[in-house]
Amino acid sequence: KLRIPSAVTGCVGTDFFGDFLEGELRELGVDTRGLRRSRDRGTSKTVILPVAGEDRRFVHSFGANAEFTVGHIDRSLLADCEVFYLGGYLVLPAVSAPALAELCADARARGVRTVVDVVVPQEADVSIESVREILPHVDFFVPNEDEARALTGEAEPHRQTARLVEAGSGTVIVTCGTAG
Repeated sequence: KLRIPSAVTGCVGTDFFGDFLEGELRELGVDTRGLRRSRDRGTSKTVILPVAGEDRRFVHSFGANAEFTVGHIDRSLLADCEVFYLGGYLVLPAVSAPALAELCADARARGVRTVVDVVVPQEADVSIESVREILPHVDFFVPNEDEARALTGEAEPHRQTARLVEAGSGTVIVTCGTAG
């Protein structure tokens, strides 16, 4: 909507939702050549539920994104990028840490800033080891306060940030729900 040239890569189903997403993105001028279509899975869906007095909750289905790998990302798209953003790390089950670390290192070598927005599934068994391999190749790592707590074991956002920076991330941005 800001008319900044952008491209998207990912997997959608051959369903109405996949058609809708691709059509809306194209209408906004987003390069959708990187979208892949799954014949076996529907488009991923997330329902956001408000919870009184707490942060919102997400109900998520992996859908076609369960098939998405780093190998699906066309490296030639990086040539014209200023920023590479990966959203949903840890809910993309086929995205491996070694492959993502290598992609981020390649992007940075091309002068592209890297941003990884993590999503930690509720009750997932994660720790800082879940992200340690990618962090040295990430310019901006973005967990929310609950995700950072799960990854670091720290309750306070400043401590969470410090632990993630110590593990190698360039800059860590811990979002704090309605507090910003």
